Amino acid sequence: MNDNGEVELAAIYLLPKFQRKGIGSKMLEQGIKELSPKKVYVNVEFGNITGKEFYKAKNFEVIDNIEEDFFGHKLKMTRMVLKIKK
Repeated sequence: MNDNGEVELAAIYLLPKFQRKGIGSKMLEQGIKELSPKKVYVNVEFGNITGKEFYKAKNFEVIDNIEEDFFGHKLKMTRMVLKIKK
């Protein structure tokens, strides 16, 4: 966490057979509970509709579309943020 109370979520990955069972939601909730951030940022691959919908359902907002270099490959990403209300 940085000095402004902001954290970066790298990813939440679950095998398809474990999706839509509340596991990802619990993982996100536990991380927020333990860290108590003011904001959580995440980058989701542009074509990952399931991922974007998951984060939108958790009140993340789209703030930008960016390109990242991933070991020489350009990835189009959607940058999202969750502002925590305390």
